[in-house]
Amino acid sequence: MCMKNRSVLDCTNYKKYVSDRLESLGLRGPRSKLASHLRCQSAYVSQVLNGRLHFSLEHAVLINHFFGHSSEEAHYFLLLIHEARAGSESLKQYYVSQLHEIRERRQHITHRLKVKRSLSEPDQAIYYGSWLYAAIHMMVMVPRFQTKQEIASHLQLSVKAITDAIEFLNSVGLVVQEGNKYRIGAARMHLDSSSSMIAKHHSNWRLRAIQSLDRPLKEDLHFTSIASLSEKDAARIRTIILEFLEQREEIIRPSKDETVFCLGIDFFKI
Repeated sequence: MCMKNRSVLDCTNYKKYVSDRLESLGLRGPRSKLASHLRCQSAYVSQVLNGRLHFSLEHAVLINHFFGHSSEEAHYFLLLIHEARAGSESLKQYYVSQLHEIRERRQHITHRLKVKRSLSEPDQAIYYGSWLYAAIHMMVMVPRFQTKQEIASHLQLSVKAITDAIEFLNSVGLVVQEGNKYRIGAARMHLDSSSSMIAKHHSNWRLRAIQSLDRPLKEDLHFTSIASLSEKDAARIRTIILEFLEQREEIIRPSKDETVFCLGIDFFKI
């Protein structure tokens, strides 16, 4: 069947999944909102979820969009609809077999990811190719940012964009899915200072810093200073910055996960 708050990839009954998922969204009149998205009457949605009628494949595509399913989730959900609508036992068993294969493959991948500790270079290239991956990776540590909808709303991006990014993070073990929520995974990131991707990582977040100037928040702090000074004092400032970074780690390590900040420091010779 389908346990409440589980991923669609763990379900075998699409009606139970849709009903539970609608309830978990915390919306007023969730069935009415789904009906509006499907361009049908609320009564029809209730008849499907509570009776013997079935959604069409066209409805399934729209439901995928409504829930922000990843490409894998969307494919699986379509198979669930196919299986439920099958007109013969042999056709039904064909779809049951396909669904079973996907669940088995996913279980195997999940097991492997539990022992994965670091990312390959190609995966690191994707991760550091955009600020979004690191942002989501850290955001899921905060309880109020553990669903795709919450992350999308906070970052002012589409659920589809968040879904695509989370799908990658989940595939490499950086985040783990638990029902409709995500938490930090077992895999770890470490980018050596000599890495060819370090410049991209810095530039991604420097661009985000520039963008944050257009929506200033009282918690934000931006400081830029150009100064002439002795080589000796320049070295002193560099040492102070390094000591601060060490202190920062000591503060962050035991800190409660409540929000996400970016710290970018530049101290360079002109």
